[in-house]
Amino acid sequence: QFTVAESVPGRAVDGETAAEAVIRSLEGNKPVADTFSLLGTIIEPELDAATLKSRLGLVSEAVTTATNNANRNHNITLICRALNGTVLQPGESFSFNGRVGRRTAAKGYREAGGIINGILIDTFGGGICQPNTTLCQAVLKADLQIDERHPHSWPSSYTTPGLDATVSWGGPDFKFTNNTEYPIAIVAWFSNPRVNFRIYGRLFEEGVRIELDTKVTQVTPVTREAEVRFNPKLSPGARVELRKAYTGQKITAYKVWIKNGRVIEREVAFHSNYPPLHQILEVGPPLPTPSETSEPTTGEPTTSATTPEPTSPETSEPTTGEPTTSDPTSDD
Repeated sequence: QFTVAESVPGRAVDGETAAEAVIRSLEGNKPVADTFSLLGTIIEPELDAATLKSRLGLVSEAVTTATNNANRNHNITLICRALNGTVLQPGESFSFNGRVGRRTAAKGYREAGGIINGILIDTFGGGICQPNTTLCQAVLKADLQIDERHPHSWPSSYTTPGLDATVSWGGPDFKFTNNTEYPIAIVAWFSNPRVNFRIYGRLFEEGVRIELDTKVTQVTPVTREAEVRFNPKLSPGARVELRKAYTGQKITAYKVWIKNGRVIEREVAFHSNYPPLHQILEVGPPLPTPSETSEPTTGEPTTSATTPEPTSPETSEPTTGEPTTSDPTSDD
């Protein structure tokens, strides 16, 4: 809930006139007065409460859908709480890393999937890119000035490719500036599975809003074969996909200005370059070499059905050690 205080007139005193009055009182042998009467002027406020209320309101909102990963959703909740209620004055800038700080266990963050060196692994604060992405989209729709934004290594599953925004402590950040003449306020909350961000501030002209759109400008196929890494800690024959193969894409994001239901302008917001990425697999030790399970100890060799036939490895891939999540970007 937002409240607007009533305006109060101000007063101004002419410094030069006041100084002359003091000097005159000190001239001659006249006793010095304990107080001086100074003339001032009334200054009316530039905005009254009614006018301000008419110009402020809900400017934009953005929503993305999260997964059912409990640790990831816990981290999303912490980020929404940290950003909810943020107010930026005209000309003031925002930094995600600066506002949230380092994501550590001591601050309550849990381990969940995050992209580290091109692979999705569990890290403290995993999943925080989703609320940051949602905030970025709300900022775009509010027509605020984006100063820094970075795409992920590959498109995120929770939003349209080309509209994501990654962050990392000591690395990529998301920054924007309130380039309007009025304060703005950020409202954020997580209502499983929806991540919600709203921006309140200077309203657009009646009937005007901004929607987001993207266009793929280039596609690059994956040409490198899958990379196979040996992990002796895996079970024999185990095979784990550390990263799927991703086709390379270059995508342009647009702010689409709409007035009374009609498109009046398409403005480039930013560009994203997702390079082609080959598949990365991790395999365990090979399966044991097939052999007979028993040999006759006495008598003539027998070819009876009691002698087991040699077996060979299954041609299908073993499922031992397979990740539980099919889409590696779902925990980013």
